[in-house]
Amino acid sequence: MDPAVRKEVVLVYSGSTAGWQSFALLKQLLIPLLEEQPHVRVLFLSKPDANNKALQEQFPGRVEGRWAKPAEVAGILAGCDHGLLIREDTITNRVASPTKFAEYLAAGLPILISAHIGDFSATVREHDLGTVWEAGAALPELTRTDAARRTRMQAYAAQHLTKAAFDGAYRRILGALS
Repeated sequence: MDPAVRKEVVLVYSGSTAGWQSFALLKQLLIPLLEEQPHVRVLFLSKPDANNKALQEQFPGRVEGRWAKPAEVAGILAGCDHGLLIREDTITNRVASPTKFAEYLAAGLPILISAHIGDFSATVREHDLGTVWEAGAALPELTRTDAARRTRMQAYAAQHLTKAAFDGAYRRILGALS
């Protein structure tokens, strides 16, 4: 469907649904959200598995799963409204640097992120890059992402999360090491 005319809000989860990806916590977020906000849909860009299939059965027509080639992912993300980055509060996730953070922002998506993911949860709050979710808390009403917000997300990614953005720092480190 043309993103300009659709009314629903599409959340996207891109990547594996393996156990270490905190799918149980993601379900704690999604089930109440889908029950309380009937305009929300979820797209899993991942291989089919028991986790996402169960949600598809529980919310037919509102949860979709599909596997995409890497070259197709950016275009699919651009048709969504919010990127999902939900992880357990563990020491590993407190120092994590998930690549999906930059990928979602580069596609113009604000991020629905759990608290305590590296520095990224604080960055989302500080720069208004989405919503930080505390486990068990209700979410505000989710809305479509308009063109101005998409542009702001993309600009943040280009300025702070690209190789070019880090080029000077890398060169200084390499110079100091040589």
